[in-house]
Amino acid sequence: MYKIHTMNKISPVGLIHFDAAKYAIDAQLNDADAVILRSADMHELDYDALKSLKCVARAGAGVNNIPVDRCAEEGIVMTCFADAHDMGFIDMMDICSIFGNAIDNAIECVEKIADQNMRLIKLTVRTQNRFLLIRVENCTDKAIDLNGG
Repeated sequence: MYKIHTMNKISPVGLIHFDAAKYAIDAQLNDADAVILRSADMHELDYDALKSLKCVARAGAGVNNIPVDRCAEEGIVMTCFADAHDMGFIDMMDICSIFGNAIDNAIECVEKIADQNMRLIKLTVRTQNRFLLIRVENCTDKAIDLNGG
């Protein structure tokens, strides 16, 4: 069973998607496999508190409250979610399908690039005039051919 610690109040609407047979929510930080947070600042946490972590997930925009370098050094995956308040009309499974497919395609492209500094993916989610805009950008070292697809 994976243990998840929430550092802020996270909506039950999101937390119900964790299978209770596989995930225990609100584990103690020093015993957690993963952390979910919004605005809590992780920079001042004791290094020992992070040793058991495998993943840090930020619900919201930015990573200024997460010690990203320390996470990377320890092999902790850092994930940032766009603020989803404008996506409430989309079913959670559809959101996962849309983002999963788009991000998988971007990863498949950038992992083939020899220059690791060019392995970049940018994800932007925003609203404009009652439209939800999801944009995934990634680098490539190949010519882009738009014929037939």
